[in-house]
Amino acid sequence: MNARHVLLEGGPADIPEQYPQPDDDSDRLRVPHLNGYEHYEFTGTYRADTAGPIPVYRWIYTTLIAE
Repeated sequence: MNARHVLLEGGPADIPEQYPQPDDDSDRLRVPHLNGYEHYEFTGTYRADTAGPIPVYRWIYTTLIAE
């Protein structure tokens, strides 16, 4: 995975732990998944990595796409 990513904790098991880092500085992240989105929030913590500290986001809820 590239050096610009975040770690995701919780949520559906089929979402990868590493996800591309968002372009903005938002504390929330919305990940497309099946027929909706999984929402994650920055925990304020980082994990050490050879490329530098990686922000950790924790799952908070699911929303469905409206038709």
